[in-house]
Amino acid sequence: MTNGIWKDSLVTLIDLIDTKSIAEEGNARATTLMRKLHSLVQREMAVSMRLHSHAYCWNDSALLLAHLDRSTQTSRSALNEISALKKKIDLKVGRTYAICIKGRTFPDKNLHDSSSENSADEHARCVVIKASSYAMGNCYRVEERARRKKLCADWYIDCRVAKSIPTRAMQYFYVDMLPSRKRRRVYMANGYLHPEPRNS
Repeated sequence: MTNGIWKDSLVTLIDLIDTKSIAEEGNARATTLMRKLHSLVQREMAVSMRLHSHAYCWNDSALLLAHLDRSTQTSRSALNEISALKKKIDLKVGRTYAICIKGRTFPDKNLHDSSSENSADEHARCVVIKASSYAMGNCYRVEERARRKKLCADWYIDCRVAKSIPTRAMQYFYVDMLPSRKRRRVYMANGYLHPEPRNS
């Protein structure tokens, strides 16, 4: 069954760095940092992340979803939002890295029989992540590849998204992306991608 719309999307994984080593200190600092991350993302989604329809937080991670049109400007604007959020997390919680992958989210239409007597209860107890997609899976493929190569960039950006970034020299590596296993460049960047306000 393939009913439903596959939406062009940008899926971004943001992870706090060194949470495991902080947790192993045996105090509450890691817990505090993770809860601060969750609160900050919730707040920013409510007031400033207009292009992002959903965000999900767990432990030391946040997953963001923005639907795209075919213009480069939409990708650029979504990256600006992500970059502004990342900077706030870096300054107020702890240093992070972000992985940005373009893809298509799975259709919203449910595949199970909605006539089931338990349907409403099943929905209440199970959250289907709207960012579910091969793009989401590819975020973790990129993360695994970067760890194997012992990389430590602030950003890992799908080549299809990187073209929306104003010209800057960026190193890259290759990842075989799902589902076709087509090899794509993943560009690395440091710092922030959004334009800073000018001082008057």
